[in-house]
Amino acid sequence: MRTAPRLPGGYIFSRITLRRSHANHRQQYVPGPSGFRALAAHSTPPCKCGDDFNGTTLSSAWTFLDKDGEPGGSAVVSGGKLALTGKGSDVYGNVNEFVGVALAPEAGNFDVSVKIESQDNTFEWAQAGILAANDVNDLSKGGYVVVDVIPGNNYNAFYDSTGTVGTLDSHINAGVSGYPVWIRLARKGKKFSAWYKNKADAPWKVIAENFTTQGTGPRSQLALVSLSHNDALANRTVFDDFTCNQGQGSKSGPGTAAPSAGGKKSVPHGFDAAGRHHTP
Repeated sequence: MRTAPRLPGGYIFSRITLRRSHANHRQQYVPGPSGFRALAAHSTPPCKCGDDFNGTTLSSAWTFLDKDGEPGGSAVVSGGKLALTGKGSDVYGNVNEFVGVALAPEAGNFDVSVKIESQDNTFEWAQAGILAANDVNDLSKGGYVVVDVIPGNNYNAFYDSTGTVGTLDSHINAGVSGYPVWIRLARKGKKFSAWYKNKADAPWKVIAENFTTQGTGPRSQLALVSLSHNDALANRTVFDDFTCNQGQGSKSGPGTAAPSAGGKKSVPHGFDAAGRHHTP
């Protein structure tokens, strides 16, 4: 019986990854009958632990979401980046319009991040980031959370605190918008936490910790999303390095500390202090 190649001391390689830094390219190898063989690009779907978007097309693990209410939305992989282009008027209250790419639902906890390299400023409330829900195609099933960057309104965690399930009605914001930014969302049990940072080697900064959202079930579906908050202009957001972050970030982690005071409650999303809705 053949066994996987062994290292001194009895350690077994099940997979290795080589990275050619000059091309920002990863190649994975697995044991074969006569040594290691190369895996074809995206032969292992990046469902849980990442996608660097180095293929020539979007991996089959992702499904495009064209939910901006307008024709012409797209998800394009090129040059090791994912570009989402589309419109969409908002994700708040009973409005949920965006373009995105989604993974299949996964059971249990998660901890993921993505780098947002750039985002068109089509309006001060344009949004780009990570969405989680029990079902991205039926948000009324609950478990709905969005953590994102907004050009004129910082970094935000949106959630569904009361009333109709599947409508975002509350949010907490922190920091000052800037690019590139790494956005992170984690779930432990039924509690969510969100962070951001502006440098790859910087510590994570809290947006909100240990918040809950209505109707959270045993499985979450994750998506990368973008919207213009402007029906007249399409927004283009560039993503890179969708990654699992096991064991990183806040020392407390989600579910082990009281809700953070690091973020701050603000006026309802899309409204000013007098209650007027912001529209371009």
